[in-house]
Amino acid sequence: MTLNPRLYTLKPHPVQYRLWTEEKRFKVVPAGRRSGKTELGKRKLIEAAYEGTMFPDARFFASAPTRDQAKRIFWTDLKAMVNMQYVSSIMESELKIEFVNASEIHVIGMDKPERIEGTPWDGGIMDEYGNMKKKAWPENVRPSLSDRMGWCWLIGVPEGRNHYYNTYREAKADTSNLWGAYHWISADILPPQEIEAAKRDLDLRTYEQEYEASFVNYAGMAYYCFDEKYSVGKLEYDPINPLIFCFDFNESPGVAVVCQEQWLPDRGDGSKIFGTGVIGEVYSSFK
Repeated sequence: MTLNPRLYTLKPHPVQYRLWTEEKRFKVVPAGRRSGKTELGKRKLIEAAYEGTMFPDARFFASAPTRDQAKRIFWTDLKAMVNMQYVSSIMESELKIEFVNASEIHVIGMDKPERIEGTPWDGGIMDEYGNMKKKAWPENVRPSLSDRMGWCWLIGVPEGRNHYYNTYREAKADTSNLWGAYHWISADILPPQEIEAAKRDLDLRTYEQEYEASFVNYAGMAYYCFDEKYSVGKLEYDPINPLIFCFDFNESPGVAVVCQEQWLPDRGDGSKIFGTGVIGEVYSSFK
């Protein structure tokens, strides 16, 4: 088979190799931004369509939270990846590629997950799974794979500890050949200078979620960077910097906190942070 020039050589990676080769029906893949997870998903669809299945009309899907998003992520690349000698037609309005062996790849939005119902599927990719509706997998996609024992990859960057987090935990705990869990970070793939630039540009939470694919959770915290070790304490009054007064009189006693913006103490890693610290408190009872 002549390879399409779009199928450039990928950087070897052990977890990606395991993702590609392990015989698991359902694979949960939280991985960092621009680290190759979607690229692998596209190639998986192309390979599956070329090979077909035991059914004469093998059908595969590429999905994202909305139809527009799915089209933007998959459509242009899938058309560029396929070898046209194996393609019978490309249907732009339906976002469908038909192959000479009767296989099909459909690009589908999960904003209306019922679109997946009605016909059996042999396999598919659910990209940006953390942003999809919670019930899309168990109520719409999973049943549509049952007739043909179809496979599915659930990939994307985490979105806190929602249904994606639960699915990943369950996949990690599964000891059968049904589920597999695969995780890697952007630093494994992207150049070091890009990773350092991202660390400079983003706050810690965003970097951990987007580039390290961490299921960070700050639910119930008004200030997610809060760390009692470094965020609680008093500063010495600096006569050069202006004072900041914060008042809260909703309850008795009323409270006024006197603050200043200063360079905060070393956090233990050699770094310093410019932030706001408390230099005094005032309490007052009222009726």
